[in-house]
This record gives sequence, C-alpha cells and structure tokens, in this order.
Amino acid sequence: VSAHMEWFVEEQRVKGSRSLHCHHASNLIAIVSRHLLHHEFSQAAMAMDPLAQVMDHCPEVVRKNEKYLLEMAFFIAGYDNITEAYEVLSSHSKVDPYRSNPLIVGYCGLLAYLLWKEVEEAMEDRESEEKSLRHAKTALSHFEELNQLDTREANIEMFVHKHAELLVFFDKKSEALELLLSYREKNPDQINPNRYVCQHLRVHQPGDVALRVQQLGLLQRIDPSCPEVVEMVELGLNKGSSNLCERLLEVLVAYIDYPCNGTEDKPWQLLKQLQEKWP
Repeated sequence: VSAHMEWFVEEQRVKGSRSLHCHHASNLIAIVSRHLLHHEFSQAAMAMDPLAQVMDHCPEVVRKNEKYLLEMAFFIAGYDNITEAYEVLSSHSKVDPYRSNPLIVGYCGLLAYLLWKEVEEAMEDRESEEKSLRHAKTALSHFEELNQLDTREANIEMFVHKHAELLVFFDKKSEALELLLSYREKNPDQINPNRYVCQHLRVHQPGDVALRVQQLGLLQRIDPSCPEVVEMVELGLNKGSSNLCERLLEVLVAYIDYPCNGTEDKPWQLLKQLQEKWP
C-alpha cells in the first residue's frame, strides 16, 4: 500500500508541476501577444526565451508557441526590418522544439534569402559582395537543414523554389534540378512543382529539347490550358519528329478549346504550321 501511495503522491507532484508550467506558458504567450499587437518587438523577444524553457513540460502549447514566434517574425519583417526578424527566428531555430519544425527552419532560410537579394540589388563594393555571399551561404544552410526534416505535413514549396535558386547561384545547377525533380516526385499532381522543373530547364538546359518536351507534357496533363502548352508545341514543331505530330496536335487543339486561349493568335499560327509541316 505504501508503494502505491508513494506512486500516487509522485504523480500528483508531477501533475502539479506540469500544471504550473502550463500556467506560466499561457501567461507568457499572452505577454508576447500583447507586445506584438503594440509592435514592441524587443519586449516580445525577451518574453520568448522563458517561454521556450517551459515548453518541454507543457507540450500541448508548443505548437501555439511556434505560431507566435512566426507571427512575431512576420510583424517585424512587415516593417522592413528583415535583419531583426531573421535574428529573432534564427535564435530560436537552434533549440527544441523549434529546430525540428520545418516552417521555423524554412522561414529562417527565406529571411536569409531576402537579405541576400536585398544586398544583391544594391551591390556597391567588395564589402557588399562579401556580405551578399555570407547571406547566401546562411540561407543555403537553413534550406539544407530543412531537407533533413520530416516535411510531409508542411507546405515547403516556396522554400524548395528558393533553395534551387541558391544552388544555381553557387553553380550547382544539376543539384538544383535534382531537388526540383525530387519535390515534384512527392507532389506529382500539383502544378507548381511541375512548373518549377520546366522553368529550370528553359533557363539552364535550353538545348535539351527532348527532356523539356517531356516535362512540359507532364505539366500539360495537369493543366491543359496552361501557357506552357505553346512552348511545348513550339519546341516540338522546330526540333521534334513526325512521331510527335499527333501528340502536339491533340495538345494544341485542347488548349485552343479553352475560351481564354481561343482568341490568341499564336496558337492558331502554330496549328497552321503543324498542318503544313505534317499534313
């Protein structure tokens, strides 16, 4: 009986401690929210540190806490202070539970990416060039961390797109294509992952016509009215074979059948060229 009583007493102690932590967490969340509403970002950031310390004892408010952290970063970034927004988010992304949250890590990468683009657009001297490179490496590092996380329940499309752009910047075009193809493989029926692959090939592998036509065909199957249909037909018309003719005609007629496309001149011109080349 005494053993059971000891167990019961310990359980009540743990529950009481946990309840106290959750109470503190709720109060701290309210404080963070109030500071955010008044745009008092430094005070909100100070309240985030003790909030993070009680999260292990109160897992049910972890997700809510992550939401407030992101909101704070968005508020700050919305006032054109991307550097401070990045510092707030990145300072928490190195500790649990934030470092396993794909949105926290992804937005760290995105904010570092925006800092890189900001410096790139205002490039003035050698110092700016070094600063730009530093931001680019930082952003790439965050996106590589994101690749190691479980992202099945998170929308990381925007992060993947920017990650690929950074890989191209560092002259890793093949790795960028692999990344885009891998993401498309996980989301085969979504239009943007397919579109990103086609855009990459158009810019970085324009001479690989067979691959471009193949990938554009996958995009066309998802959205027969997409503007990339014209690009696909042009490529096939100029460098394709007669075996491709039937497929191109089918695709182009389906495209023209959409009211929003039937008034364009280009599709009708391509249809005429197809009929003349392969009567």
